[in-house]
Amino acid sequence: MNHNPIWKSDASFTLAETEFLMMHNPEDLKRLETTNERFLLGKTRNLVTNTVAMRDSESIKQIVDLGIYKGGSIALYALLFMPLKLVGIEYSKEPVEPLNNFIAKNGLQKQVSTYYGVNQADSKQLRQIVGAEFGGVELDLVVDDASHYYAETRSSFETLFPMLRPGGIYIIEDW
Repeated sequence: MNHNPIWKSDASFTLAETEFLMMHNPEDLKRLETTNERFLLGKTRNLVTNTVAMRDSESIKQIVDLGIYKGGSIALYALLFMPLKLVGIEYSKEPVEPLNNFIAKNGLQKQVSTYYGVNQADSKQLRQIVGAEFGGVELDLVVDDASHYYAETRSSFETLFPMLRPGGIYIIEDW
């Protein structure tokens, strides 16, 4: 199975037989939905290329992704990093069914966990989730692509950054 993107255009690629359509315009992203056939991804080609380069230069096996939204990032990180544990956290209470289907289809139930209805600023709940999922193992990567609001972003940073291993990576997207 190929774990590198095969680019079809600057806005679409296939990774491990999974289709991704990238959109960076928030209105376009809101208008369309992820399906069982393709994931929407609110990223640019450059950001995906940088993520592949990060995978190739770092050992990343423990990941927290804040902001599931349309599910594309969780699918991307699961396929690119093949992590031991990937936890997605989302403010919306509505699960992304195509993501659930992807997790089941690929047998990723033990590696990938999703939590919906969680405010990234709820430090207590974030600590509970990370404690339960990672059991004290330090994180390699945290990606915050959630609220894009200062107070919420700062709160989750103050909670999760200390849980990173030395040299771990903390990314805040779209600022």
